[in-house]
Amino acid sequence: MNNKTKNLNEQLQKANALTAANRPELIALEKFTKSLNAKPKNQHIKKRQGAAYLPISQIENELDRLFAGLWQTENFNYVINGGSVSVSIELKVFNPVAKVWLTRCGVGAALIRNSKNALEMDLPHAKADAIKNAAKSLGDIFGRNLTRKDSDTTEYEPALLNRLKALNNEHTNEK
Repeated sequence: MNNKTKNLNEQLQKANALTAANRPELIALEKFTKSLNAKPKNQHIKKRQGAAYLPISQIENELDRLFAGLWQTENFNYVINGGSVSVSIELKVFNPVAKVWLTRCGVGAALIRNSKNALEMDLPHAKADAIKNAAKSLGDIFGRNLTRKDSDTTEYEPALLNRLKALNNEHTNEK
């Protein structure tokens, strides 16, 4: 057995040892991650001034569906600066497979209109934008790549399973 084959066998054994006990969990985690990176349905995508977006109601529905309602916002802050309001917020979701809380930060802003109840309408608008901004970092289903060029995006690949497959293929080809 040459050094390359020996090294490959050692890598394969380590990879198998790492994943043999938790393979079902890894598969479930990668399947869940793949669902987070599914493209949003065309009927949910809206356009405003030529830019594609998902409405906050769709984002909240997807958060409810994918995280079984186990999501919340924290640390809501806003600043009124001249004629606009800026918002920052933390979106927390409970990953049902990994069984951990994840936090994503988001920001949003809105121009304040000239009317009596402008802030009553514009502050929630900025908050919704902040939630949408935070949710985008969770995956494509929340609109992560809606406004990006196709050449600037890549599809999610289950790295752990692909690595195991590649190591197995290399090992089989060397025999």
